[in-house]
Amino acid sequence: MTIIEARRLETGDRRRREWHVWDNWMKHAAQLCGRFYGEVETDDPDMFNDPFAYNETASVSLLASAAACAGYLGLAEFTTWKRSRADRRKITHGRCDLWLCEEASWAFEFKQVRGSSVGVKRIEGAMRDAVDCAKQIRGNDADAAVAGLILSLAFWEGEERERIRSRIEDFALGGASADRYAWQISGPKTVDENIQKCETFLLFDVVERF
Repeated sequence: MTIIEARRLETGDRRRREWHVWDNWMKHAAQLCGRFYGEVETDDPDMFNDPFAYNETASVSLLASAAACAGYLGLAEFTTWKRSRADRRKITHGRCDLWLCEEASWAFEFKQVRGSSVGVKRIEGAMRDAVDCAKQIRGNDADAAVAGLILSLAFWEGEERERIRSRIEDFALGGASADRYAWQISGPKTVDENIQKCETFLLFDVVERF
């Protein structure tokens, strides 16, 4: 048996729709992770598979599925017209990572950090890249453009994981504006030992409202 939880960090503006809609979305992402872990769990209690540990495409597909589970519309990797990077007065053909719609709608551009090193500069650089991509989104596609950052801690244990977790939380909370929202999806935990096996942080910056 596994326990998956979504914990909202003290970020964002509770008066905004994102506060409520995205919290429900993240809770369903955690529940979906629980189902995923259950399907791939082996007889070895130390063997779990983390759907957020692969790559950006796999993670975004899970988030699109979580949107549907939450009762929202979600569409991943769709083609659209975007602002040109060179001259944002012009448009160019491109793709958007994810579209989410409740009564309001959001278009997301994501970056994912995983691998052998998760330093402060790498986290900052990845979010900066996501923001640059989100600035290309046009109001035709959504009510707001959002930069998303996915940070999986699946490959670290012990003190190293503690250090990386601290860096991520400091980045999420430090100097964050009211338009930053962040969650920690943690698990699975073994019921007997209460040992956390996998862990992912999801950070969102609302870049522009149309």
